[in-house]
Amino acid sequence: MNKADSNLLNQLFKENNDLRAQINVLNRDIFNRTVQNENAEDEIQQLQAKIELLTNENKKASAKTESRKETPSAIDDLFNANFISDDKLNLLDNNNNNKFLKETQLLIEEKDNEISKLKDDLSQARTYIEQQNVINNKLENEIQEKQDQLNEYKSKEDDNDYNDIS
Repeated sequence: MNKADSNLLNQLFKENNDLRAQINVLNRDIFNRTVQNENAEDEIQQLQAKIELLTNENKKASAKTESRKETPSAIDDLFNANFISDDKLNLLDNNNNNKFLKETQLLIEEKDNEISKLKDDLSQARTYIEQQNVINNKLENEIQEKQDQLNEYKSKEDDNDYNDIS
């Protein structure tokens, strides 16, 4: 085996090992992004449950205020003059709930966008890994060919040495 073949073989082994290391890093990255994706989906489900709960509370509060009978009296007028009425409190609660609902919906949209981005990144990483696997397989085939050539050279050299001895 000459020095050039030896150097080429060493270089191919090094490239192969580097590619395997890159593939391992990318696999870890894919796993981490998958976990992030699952966490974001869980968070979205929790936020959607909160939205549903708040929406149901708003409907119940609206139903209560609509079904209430209006019977004005002097005591009610005095109460309304000095304090905030139940209707106004319900309206404030509804406004707060609506504000929270809008904020939650915006948060869900942001999380959906984040999930989409993570899915795109995941897809790109998988494509890159597939490409690296193809390159790795080519290098392994090349290494195997070089090893076969090396074995041929060694066997020819051994045959020549054996013939020289005979």
